[in-house]
Amino acid sequence: MRAVVGVLLFISLSLSRLCQAPDLSERELDALLSESTLDEEAGSSLILDNTRTKIGRDFYESFYREWVSASSDTLQVSAFIAALDPDDFTITIDELPNPNQGAIIQISVNDVPIWAQFVQPRGDVVGAAVAFATETLIGYFQSYQDYQQQMLSDDMQGSGVY
Repeated sequence: MRAVVGVLLFISLSLSRLCQAPDLSERELDALLSESTLDEEAGSSLILDNTRTKIGRDFYESFYREWVSASSDTLQVSAFIAALDPDDFTITIDELPNPNQGAIIQISVNDVPIWAQFVQPRGDVVGAAVAFATETLIGYFQSYQDYQQQMLSDDMQGSGVY
């Protein structure tokens, strides 16, 4: 009996060692943690996940995929995101779960609520909500860019003389 327990303990310890991440050398670890590896010109816009349930997580993952594909599409998002300062926005996805019926998902840009909707735990409903939220955010960024251009026009610029 003691031999069987010893063999099982040896096998479990051996297998647990194989499941662990490989040890990094000190040089590799320094390269990963070094601040110089970060590109200063790269955009630092964020999409934050503040969801709590599977419904919210599914929404976040679908939204992230949709937003990245829309951002890489030059016809939709890239033109006006390139015109915006990439440090200007942080997209936050919040969730207020309702255990009986689904969840309320809210999307904010720089802490300004842009979109909120009740989402049921069905794949087609989540997909439709993601598509609607993405279109709403694209419209928000387009109107934001138009507003910024209007504020910088010659009509809005003054000479400082009354």
